[in-house]
Amino acid sequence: MRALFGITTMAFALLAIAGPFTSGAAGDVGVVAQSTRVAKPGEMVQVRVACGFCDDGAEFPVSMVPLAQYPAPYPCGNNALCRPGTRKPPRRFPYVFLGKTESVPAPAKWGSVRADSVIRFRTPEVEPGRYAFVVYCGPCMRGPKGSLITSGPNTKRGNLLVMAAARTSPSAVAGESGGDGVGAWAWVSGALVLAFGLGLAMWQRGSRGIKSR
Repeated sequence: MRALFGITTMAFALLAIAGPFTSGAAGDVGVVAQSTRVAKPGEMVQVRVACGFCDDGAEFPVSMVPLAQYPAPYPCGNNALCRPGTRKPPRRFPYVFLGKTESVPAPAKWGSVRADSVIRFRTPEVEPGRYAFVVYCGPCMRGPKGSLITSGPNTKRGNLLVMAAARTSPSAVAGESGGDGVGAWAWVSGALVLAFGLGLAMWQRGSRGIKSR
């Protein structure tokens, strides 16, 4: 009886330790909503990340990377897929680090079933194209590494299409500095006419002095 009790206690202890690091943990973390799927550099974007096994207050580093270079899951056993892992949130090219999420109340329909967090950022100056959000989850992987979680190319959620920034025309620049482009040119033209008039008057005065001699 004591042996059975000891085995049962050990089993529960192992489950308690391994629970948060099961293969399904990474699947319980990801982007669940975003304010827009299309943005230009400088425009604000909000992304909501949910965690099904986290306590309130959980925060996640978030990066973005060209969709063609997103960290795809790879086969790691019998009919299993594992997500790539790194020791730190990716910040180097081709990744762009966006910051950390901040904890917010989960939607009422979920209650305390999941923990939600949000990140707000301005779209960075990057090449136009489609990008994937990459969520770094430390407790989703055994050891010193954390999982890189993305939604993949076949889903609308978790991806952002970055459009080319609007080009500023010369007339718009002149308009910002002087009201409108016409006003700036009027000042320049007036200065040229004034300079020509002064030069002509001095020339006439000089010619009259020569004749009087």
